[in-house]
Amino acid sequence: MPLEKETQTSHTVVGIAVKDHKKWYLKPLTPGYKDNIPFNGKVTLKQGEIVRAKIKIAKSGSLSVQIESRIKTHNEVDRAIKSFLLVHNVPHDDWDSKVTDYPETVNTSALKRRRDLRNLAFVTIDGETAKDFDDAIYVEKTNAVDWKLFVAIADVAHYVKVDSPLDVEAKRRGNSVYLPDFVITMLPEELSNGICSLNPSVDRLVVVCEMDIDANGNTTSYSFYDAVIHSAGRLTYTEVNRISTSQLPARSNAINNSLSEFYKLYRCLRQRREERGALDFTPHTSEVRVADGEPVRVGVLVQNDAHRMIEEAMIAANICAAKYLQEQGLNGMYRIHDKPDSESIGTLQAVLNQCNLQIDRKLTATPKDFQLVLNKLRESGAQSWIWEIQVLRALTQAQYAFDNRGHFGLALQDYAHFTSPIRRYSDLYVHRLVKSTFKSKLQQDQPVSAAQRELGIHLSECERRAEIVSRRVDSWLKCSLLKKYVGKAFWGYVVSVEEFGLFVEIDDFYIAGLIHISELGKEYFVYRSSNLCGWKTDKTYSLGDRLQVTVTGVDVESAQLDLVETCNYTTEYRTRKQYRDDF
Repeated sequence: MPLEKETQTSHTVVGIAVKDHKKWYLKPLTPGYKDNIPFNGKVTLKQGEIVRAKIKIAKSGSLSVQIESRIKTHNEVDRAIKSFLLVHNVPHDDWDSKVTDYPETVNTSALKRRRDLRNLAFVTIDGETAKDFDDAIYVEKTNAVDWKLFVAIADVAHYVKVDSPLDVEAKRRGNSVYLPDFVITMLPEELSNGICSLNPSVDRLVVVCEMDIDANGNTTSYSFYDAVIHSAGRLTYTEVNRISTSQLPARSNAINNSLSEFYKLYRCLRQRREERGALDFTPHTSEVRVADGEPVRVGVLVQNDAHRMIEEAMIAANICAAKYLQEQGLNGMYRIHDKPDSESIGTLQAVLNQCNLQIDRKLTATPKDFQLVLNKLRESGAQSWIWEIQVLRALTQAQYAFDNRGHFGLALQDYAHFTSPIRRYSDLYVHRLVKSTFKSKLQQDQPVSAAQRELGIHLSECERRAEIVSRRVDSWLKCSLLKKYVGKAFWGYVVSVEEFGLFVEIDDFYIAGLIHISELGKEYFVYRSSNLCGWKTDKTYSLGDRLQVTVTGVDVESAQLDLVETCNYTTEYRTRKQYRDDF
């Protein structure tokens, strides 16, 4: 049986057990396999069961499949999530009891040589369902034009010692993975949701970045130090947004004063962000709600000023962390985002010309030019997010590295990840470097080691695999919802035009399906500059076209939707407009 994979002696794949005509097959989920593979001999399996199997390929080309393990699952959603975790090699083993024995309260001996900030009204601001709280905020006005911003971050390094079994496993995981109704934590929950989490009304050990910021949003001075805080409240983004817009009173005067100054400071930081050329994209995100092991609906993720307030505070602290590591002459791990290459910029320029976006000069690889494009897209119409996808495609992926090459998207020269050590190993690594300067003078300006470079590559790969799994789970859940709507019509927008057809994102489901070019009628269509053009009639399909489509097929496991066009609003509008213009 031919395989797309290169022939080798043996290899392990993850797949689904399927039965066809009394014979069992493995339907591979591991990328690179096209055909189902038959099990040899008699096997006892359940339809749809997740299996890890070893495939052996003889020199003759014959295959034999040996089951290595059968994955226990509770329901269809659990089955899908675990299969994707296995396929993409995301560690999700249960934690060894030997590395989960940690205190529930802060030991008084740990308070020595720490600043006591328990009298300040620190608060955490997170989503409604969050359970682990990395960061807490306190802001006060120091004079008529300046503020003092305290960003307190959980002191995970105090509990997770270098090269301990827990540290080795956390490094292997690289980061926490957040999925609907399922979380794979980088640290045991006893730590991430317990002693490390900045829960309200309890003492917690933290590393503080204290910043003085002026009315122009510039950090004029900063310092890092160990401290202890006592959170005054666990707030949500919704609550803080309502407080900042005077729709809801704060829980106390101290919290109200801090949040009031925080909002004023945020507006200055936001203005500074725009001035330097940082890129902002129109939010277009969703999440699938799961109940009792089944996807029930797709909800829109709405971002408000409270989200942006926290984002700007975290960015300010991350900038200081990067600068601090450089000032100390240490090999810091930086969050870098390289500028786009000339080929990507040329492709983007061609797409923008197609949508008649008036750019009065040739695009260059500068944040300011890309910011100009995004601003013009938002001015051009309500569906700017469709075109912003093209801008995103032109950008490189951010990564972790020990050479500080700057962050293009944030328009920053110095940037590191410092603020989330509960869920990102990169931040824990930076914490350790920062804390190491509190006790002793370290050797400066040492060459970056091979182990450090490998760590940066490893953590970047961990982030990528988490993103891939998250996307695949999201698509699987949405397809699971859509399978009951086969034959139903929906409206959507063309979000991608390819030589072989159109991808249309369906309203309210936030997932794109394919109208294959063969479904566009008998006319021959030519692909021209991100358009499909009819050879005889000049009928054109373009990015942003509004179509009504009918769902004709749903393959849940591969997350593929097949669509056909029902109605083309854009073409009808163009035709009616042309008719009116003729008179």
